[in-house]
Amino acid sequence: MQIESFIRKVVGVGKKAVSWSARAIKRVVKAIAPIIAWIGKVLLSGKRWIVNLVAKVTGAM
Repeated sequence: MQIESFIRKVVGVGKKAVSWSARAIKRVVKAIAPIIAWIGKVLLSGKRWIVNLVAKVTGAM
């Protein structure tokens, strides 16, 4: 009986962790998506100095 309750606890904690991490990943993606879209627009517009600036910023990270 003790083993069963332990397994149930582990499964419960595992489910919570999975749902929490999924939520965290969704938030991160939502936060990053506009930045990626903006960089994409800048690159497509072909403005050389902005492209260089982005390259410098990403290189500095």
